[in-house]
Amino acid sequence: MKPYYQDKWVIREATIDDMDNLVSFFDTNLKGDWFMLKNKWLKILTGIASDGSKHTPDICAIVEDREVHILVAVAVMSRYTKKLFNLIVRGDYRNQGIGKMLMEYLHPRYVRCKTDMTAGNPIKFYEKLNYVHVGNYDLWGNKALVGKNKNIAWMEIAAKRCCQEVMELV
Repeated sequence: MKPYYQDKWVIREATIDDMDNLVSFFDTNLKGDWFMLKNKWLKILTGIASDGSKHTPDICAIVEDREVHILVAVAVMSRYTKKLFNLIVRGDYRNQGIGKMLMEYLHPRYVRCKTDMTAGNPIKFYEKLNYVHVGNYDLWGNKALVGKNKNIAWMEIAAKRCCQEVMELV
């Protein structure tokens, strides 16, 4: 994906050179909610798992503040299924349109929401971007509540859902 530059921000795909900043970003901004081990970042960025097996790398898009040169947001999405698994904006940078910019940059079909985040339930944010809640599924699409607290919801872009419903009527 090509980088996208705006006056204050740059959105680009992360590389292996960003790994230490990504680990630090997640550790700092998701205290108590989530953590991601370095070997998981290696698989996301390169497609190489800790056991040496090769996979298609995910897309990890980052937003950097061009004035102070810091990482302010991260989004991780499957390259093939277009499922967004993580979107995190640094607390002091929220409500500036950064999350929306990341969503427009990636165009995910599906969004995985963890509904009990310290920063709040993100479902309303995704609904404003035309996503609808389609239930609680596991990563393979099986209907099931997932997460130890039954706190994972899946959302889908409403336009795609609408087209499916029309096709079912025909």
